[in-house]
Amino acid sequence: MNVGYREEGGNGGEHMRGYQNDTSAQLALNQAITKCASCFDVLHLLDEARQADVRPSTANMATAMHRIASTGASQPDMVMKDQRFRQLVLNVEDRLEKTPRDFGEQHLANVVWGAAKLRLQRKPLFTLVQKEVLSERRRLSEFSPQQLAAIAWSYAMMGFEAPMLFEAVQEEAVRQPVLARMLEQAGLLRRTDPH
Repeated sequence: MNVGYREEGGNGGEHMRGYQNDTSAQLALNQAITKCASCFDVLHLLDEARQADVRPSTANMATAMHRIASTGASQPDMVMKDQRFRQLVLNVEDRLEKTPRDFGEQHLANVVWGAAKLRLQRKPLFTLVQKEVLSERRRLSEFSPQQLAAIAWSYAMMGFEAPMLFEAVQEEAVRQPVLARMLEQAGLLRRTDPH
């Protein structure tokens, strides 16, 4: 799955959803995270940022979760034993609980995809993301097909019960043929019998 952020139009200008409040230091941190060669490089980079009084943004944490999973999936036990990673997960959960609106669609997808890729059994994390994806302030049509497919795959991979989420994604797949194809390829599309 691609880590790219979907550009969205603003008031006369373009911005990337979820980055609008980030400082230049946080934007630079995000770029550096995407270039890290290992999961432990990401964790070290986050430590350095904190020591330099750069508070990781929501985008930084979501990108870190994705990058850690992308580079550390072959050694999930080592990643999950790392105190820095455990703290990152707690920070993501805390931010999801206190300021869920800070999470753009891509952030939500990156967080659960990263957790699922590492096989991280964190019910609070998955519950908070599901709650935000289904919140009244969100519209599934604002998620790209790739984001919704990543979210659905993550819940299925982890075996988390999320019937309302799966139902909503299935309904959105009726309106988005690309999403339907992605879900079908992942074995997640439920076909209804027309009879």
